[in-house]
Amino acid sequence: MTLKNISIKYSYMLFIIMMIVPILFLLSFFFFKYMYNCILNNSQLVISQSKNTVIETIESTEKSYELVSSHFNPIMTECLELFNEEYEKNKEDLSKIDMKALKERYQNLLDLYIIDHNGVITHSTFPSALGIDFKMFPDFYENLTSIREGNETVISKVTSELRTNELRKWGYMPTKDHKYVLEVGIASDELEKYIEKLNFIDITNSLKKNNPFIKDLIVYDFHIFKLGYAEAEKDLEKIKIINEVFKNKQNYKIINSNGFIDKEYIYVNTFSNILDDSQKVIEITYTYDSVLEELSNVRKNTITFILIYALISLLVVYILTSKYITNPLINFTNEIKNISSENLQINLEVESNNEIGLLKKNFNSMSEKLQNTLISKKYLENVIDSIGDILIILDKDFNIFRINRYTLNVLGKTENELLGMPLNILFEDSISESELIHRLKDSQTIENIENTLTKADNTKTVVLSSFSVIYGDDNQILGYICNAKDITSTKLALRKLEESNLKLIQKEAALRKKYAKDCLTGIYNREYIMKALTETIENTPGVYSTFSVIMFDLDYFKNVNDQYGHQAGDDVLRGVANIIRNNLRTTDYAGRYGGEEFIIILPDTSMQEGLKIAEKIRLEIKNTKFYNDLINITISGGIIEWDQDTDSDIFNKVDMLLYDAKKDGRDNIKSA
Repeated sequence: MTLKNISIKYSYMLFIIMMIVPILFLLSFFFFKYMYNCILNNSQLVISQSKNTVIETIESTEKSYELVSSHFNPIMTECLELFNEEYEKNKEDLSKIDMKALKERYQNLLDLYIIDHNGVITHSTFPSALGIDFKMFPDFYENLTSIREGNETVISKVTSELRTNELRKWGYMPTKDHKYVLEVGIASDELEKYIEKLNFIDITNSLKKNNPFIKDLIVYDFHIFKLGYAEAEKDLEKIKIINEVFKNKQNYKIINSNGFIDKEYIYVNTFSNILDDSQKVIEITYTYDSVLEELSNVRKNTITFILIYALISLLVVYILTSKYITNPLINFTNEIKNISSENLQINLEVESNNEIGLLKKNFNSMSEKLQNTLISKKYLENVIDSIGDILIILDKDFNIFRINRYTLNVLGKTENELLGMPLNILFEDSISESELIHRLKDSQTIENIENTLTKADNTKTVVLSSFSVIYGDDNQILGYICNAKDITSTKLALRKLEESNLKLIQKEAALRKKYAKDCLTGIYNREYIMKALTETIENTPGVYSTFSVIMFDLDYFKNVNDQYGHQAGDDVLRGVANIIRNNLRTTDYAGRYGGEEFIIILPDTSMQEGLKIAEKIRLEIKNTKFYNDLINITISGGIIEWDQDTDSDIFNKVDMLLYDAKKDGRDNIKSA
């Protein structure tokens, strides 16, 4: 059954479906969207409340820790002062400091530690702590360095010990010569007499039980330990995100494809001090199973309502159309069955004034006029001229047969000038007529051909053309239709957009290059030089056969700042950077690692070759007078050649060589 043979009552039903069902779907869509937003907003509210509960629990517990533990502060301060006095007496030989006696003096309440300028615990009453290298925790090492170089005693908050993850409380005091940091720590079992350790696993389980949106919860301290699990995080991607949160002190969210928060990393810092030892990051993993289930139920109920309403509407339409439309039309059909081309003059009896009666009247009028009806050529011409696009009718030889008024206005020409002319005279880009005719035989339509149209005043207009075939009753080709649209302004806009995009790309490249450099020295900053080292390791062997790394710092640089001021120190750093730059190849990397410390990466360079470069730089720095010829400076450093090392291995080795160079009198480069 074809569409034209469908019964009128079924046509009405189809009409109702086409009119009412889309409206119902539209209303249902807005209803579903409203419910969706309500459910989502409520879920986000619950999630926000749960997040605040976690934060408040941790902060309130840490504040209670500090309230209880604060009575240890005077004891720790007193012990540090006695510890410092012992150091002053025995600073030439630290092994003579009787740390055990100091510990016993305070009833073994405290453990004592001595931390050198490299951040390593060299002496302690707590044996398992010996050898801990705080440079493995850069932020904490930086805080220790600030304490060592300062003059203040710092008492920490209650925090976790690095290796055991037990609760501890620490106190720090710099020695008067600023070579060491003296540290005391309250024993864990002493703290636990007064403080009940926060059970993060119980908190997690409780929140997951009471909140259907929380799938998992982990709390990390500023050493990236999982609190409650006594282990460090191993996932490198998570570690990167957590470090970013600690660095920026801002929360971080991971959004899934549905627009929901999949994971959230929340920054918490109950007490802000020089150590920042109460910093934590809370990782919350959310689940939306209950939300999705609720949304699925809403969707099912909405669809069920639409189907029921549509079926009822169709049934009502079926009954009404049968009674008031279909049956009267059947009667009308029976009355006109005998009409033929020889008997058009028929007068049907009009029984009513409704649509059926009107139809009969019109039918009577039509039968009187039907024999004299002709198709008006002028009507077709008006239709063609009313089209607001370029329209050209071609004969079967591709010559112009008819052209509409809009096209004549665009071209600035008359119809007589163009009729019978080949189409190619209008286009600057030659159109292969034979190729178009061949393609039109196969596809009957060709679209989106870009051409340039030449006007009477020789101006150019870019158009997008389409061609189609005109067939006669015998299925023979009578001609072709060319329809085109002016896209000149569109092309111009696209060109401007491409130019703007190119400028943005160039600005972005310039900004990236700018922010990879150290703002003082003009060589690479620490972040970029670390990245360059990682990439060099990844490309060796392969792109590079080997590579060497030089690390050095300026000897007695603090004296320069103290004697001449920081402006002089900055001038020295810039001068040293220039010397480094002038002695390197374009393939080498030089960066400021921090303060007066520099790193050089030499791809495809053995240790012997690198040592020559390092010595050349050392001698040139030594023989250069900086800051208006007032300052001489020397450097001490180390160089190693890559030997399947990781980046941390490389830094540890070259740092130890630098340390050896310092011990050996400075002004020298040590090699492995």
